[in-house]
Amino acid sequence: MQVTTINVKSSDNNTYVLIQDNQSIVIDPSCTDGRIQHTLSGTQLKAILLTHGHYDHFLGLNALHRLYPNAPIYCNHNDWDFVSGDAMIFSSQHLMDISYISQQSLNDIDSGHYTFGNFNVETFSMPGHSKGSVIYEIDHQLFTGDVLFKDSIGRCDLVGGSDKAMQQSLRLFKQFNDDTIVYPGHGSATTIGNERRYNPWLIHLIGR
Repeated sequence: MQVTTINVKSSDNNTYVLIQDNQSIVIDPSCTDGRIQHTLSGTQLKAILLTHGHYDHFLGLNALHRLYPNAPIYCNHNDWDFVSGDAMIFSSQHLMDISYISQQSLNDIDSGHYTFGNFNVETFSMPGHSKGSVIYEIDHQLFTGDVLFKDSIGRCDLVGGSDKAMQQSLRLFKQFNDDTIVYPGHGSATTIGNERRYNPWLIHLIGR
C-alpha cells in the first residue's frame, strides 16, 4: 500500500491518500489546492474517511465529493454537526470560508472492521479531542487524527473535548506493536515505540 502525505503548511494539517491496486482512500481531506485530486488520478476512490469533524480536517471535502459523488463519506455521528456547520468549535468560525456538507451525505463509522474495495480498515473510537474522534488501522499503520501526535496529543478544551475520555482512549494504544507507524493529523509521522519512549502522556498512561 502506498501512503502519500499532503501537508497544508498554514495549519500543518495532513491529508493522506492511500493507493493499492489502483484503488484509493482519502483520510481527512484538508487540502484545497488540487493536490488530492492530482494524487488520485487514475484510481478508483472507494471511501473518504474523517478522523473527526473539526473544519481544518475537511476543508477540501466538498470539492472532492462533487468530483467523486459515488465515494461514500464516513465520520462518527457524534461529530456530524461540525461537518454540516450546525455546530462550531470557534465563535469566529462563521466568518471563515468553510464549505460544509449536509448530514445526508455522511455515513456513520464506529469501532469495528470495514472493507472498502481492497482496503481492510479497523476503526477504533477514541473520544477526547472530540466526541466523534476515531483512528484507523490499515495495513498495520495508524491514522490518528488529533488523538496522538509525535511527542504530544490533541487538545481537549474544545467543544466536545474531555480530558477523562482522552486518557481512556490513549490507553488503547497499548495494544499496538512498537514498530506500528503512526500518521497524525498534524506534524510528522512517528511510531508507537517512539511514543512509548518519548511521549509524556503515553509514558504516564501505558509506560515505556
